[in-house]
Amino acid sequence: MKPHATVRATPRGIELRCEAAGLLEERPLPPEEVARLADWSARYRQIALRRQRVPLLDLGEEIFRWLDGASRFLERIVDLAPVPLVIEFGAAKQDASAAARALRDAPWEVLGDPDLLRRAVLERTVSSVRRSRGRRSTSSYSAKMTPLTHI
Repeated sequence: MKPHATVRATPRGIELRCEAAGLLEERPLPPEEVARLADWSARYRQIALRRQRVPLLDLGEEIFRWLDGASRFLERIVDLAPVPLVIEFGAAKQDASAAARALRDAPWEVLGDPDLLRRAVLERTVSSVRRSRGRRSTSSYSAKMTPLTHI
């Protein structure tokens, strides 16, 4: 399944792209933002071990707000999305930088905004795809990835 939007690590930071909406945005990813991504991964593991739903939803909303950013990237693509909306997250497999690793490992599967997801539930399905080592993964569940295919 071809992604509707992509979020990729680049040498300058991250690139957010949605061809259907004509959007291409580059953002810097300074060390404090890389640390934020790594913190999300650690928090996700702790929350998942404890099977806590509310902190997981809070983490998903925090990730949504960060990725949406001042430009409202995610809000702008939701209305243009085909069914299902697929967002692919990844980095070049040869990129071993801390930024690429943090982007690959961040828990994108919990990405969510209550208002937009409520609309998505009524109108469409949302799916996140993690690209790892040149392959797309959309399995229904793993300890590291749970796509949002059943929202």
